[in-house]
Amino acid sequence: MNETATETATADKPAASITQAVGIDIVPGVAGLLHGRSFQLAELRRGATWSRTLLLGGYSRWMPSAMPRLGVLVVSGWSSVDARQQFRDTLEYRNLADHSRLVSLDLGAGVARSKYRDLILNDDGWIDRLPAGKPPRGFVAALTYAHVTPRGAWPFHRIAREASFSARQTEGFLGSVFATELRAPALRVMTFTVWEPRTVAAQWAYSGDTHLKALSWLTESPERMPGGCFGLFPILAASGNFNGVDLAAKADALLNRAKKK
Repeated sequence: MNETATETATADKPAASITQAVGIDIVPGVAGLLHGRSFQLAELRRGATWSRTLLLGGYSRWMPSAMPRLGVLVVSGWSSVDARQQFRDTLEYRNLADHSRLVSLDLGAGVARSKYRDLILNDDGWIDRLPAGKPPRGFVAALTYAHVTPRGAWPFHRIAREASFSARQTEGFLGSVFATELRAPALRVMTFTVWEPRTVAAQWAYSGDTHLKALSWLTESPERMPGGCFGLFPILAASGNFNGVDLAAKADALLNRAKKK
């Protein structure tokens, strides 16, 4: 993980004051393993204020815990939406997009928190890195970052798997990615989920039994998951095929629909 670049970029002011957009780049397959690191470095050279790489994983019906998959998820912070868009016009980005199944999303200012009920989680600085704004509407992405202790890893995987399958069966769910950040001593994981519209995501998160059960697990045994945060952000631009959905076509259709209202 490139913590040095983050610390250097934010030495004079916190990341929250300079992060106006977040880039999510999912590079599946061998291409992710071969080019993930160079892609991350290219982002930092081209204006990203911070960037971190996570290994892809996922849940299946046949296994009780997440299984690793080939590829990486690169999360990056940008000082403006334009800076992120300019990176997507670079040769480094286009070359990888042309020779892989790259999925990219640009996220704008949203809301993030590390508190559930009376329990405050240690967010490892994640909230300071994310762009802060108002609750988004429409085409949105939900980001959940957690670090669990070795004792909590197994029950966390089981309940996260249950929540993942529940989300897949919900109308408005478009796709999700599970990723792991290899940082000791705790297991650090992230889920990234795309929804349309936002109201469906909120209803699933706070009205259904499955996700509420997962959240109650925090308050029942906080020592097993001492850290994490939850965030919801608008999707400003997207490209690639995500869970069988053409993200660019979906984004254009939603934008045109909003203009007609």
